[in-house]
Amino acid sequence: MVKKSSIKMMLIGVIWVIVGMFFDVIIQLLGVLTSKFLGSISGVGRNTFGPISASVLMMVVLTACAFWVIAKWGIRPYSPNFGFHRVQGEKIIWILWGYLMVLGVGAVLGIIQTLLKGSVEVAQNQQSLEEMAKQGPGALAFVLALSVLVAPFLEEIIFRGVVLNYFFKGSNWWINVILSGVLFGYFHLAGYGGFDIFAFLQYSSMGIVLAVVYKKTKQIQYSIGLHMLNNSIAAIMLIAMALNVK
Repeated sequence: MVKKSSIKMMLIGVIWVIVGMFFDVIIQLLGVLTSKFLGSISGVGRNTFGPISASVLMMVVLTACAFWVIAKWGIRPYSPNFGFHRVQGEKIIWILWGYLMVLGVGAVLGIIQTLLKGSVEVAQNQQSLEEMAKQGPGALAFVLALSVLVAPFLEEIIFRGVVLNYFFKGSNWWINVILSGVLFGYFHLAGYGGFDIFAFLQYSSMGIVLAVVYKKTKQIQYSIGLHMLNNSIAAIMLIAMALNVK
């Protein structure tokens, strides 16, 4: 039987997850509006250096503020040591192990998908990012800032920081690890129409690996590091794709 205190914790956790999602929407919206507004009033267009720089700076500052708010008022009251700590070499290795696990699971899912469908299909949200990146330097800068800077910090504090500290914290640790992964997977498919089981499994497995890294190191900076590494490598492919567009 679930204790009332546990139910209360989970309800508070749901609120903070929603708060994190709200920050995510606001950051993306203001990033887009900043470049559009500055490009319009300056007459130079949104895809020039000034509007692009201001948009990226806006998203970075708002992401830092969102992280601080959720950490200070959402997580530290229940987990006082939550935050960034001195980097330890024996824990950094978990970033590498985590990335190898992400690649391994992705390879297995790719093989299964190829056997069943004949090819590996790109997830719809990834397709959306790729299409946006092809629209010019402004759009590419927005996608890069979003995937390499905003997402690793904001998604980690939501799906690892909040979920792992509020949901089933006293139970077997794999319960909230799986929950963290499933929510992470659903988050990356919601709003794109349809449901692809392989895309869901891909993102969910990545979320589980990120949760394992956080659980093993007990510090959010290492799951953020893994998230940034994974997205940075994907961003290199986006840049190459954008540069090849005629």
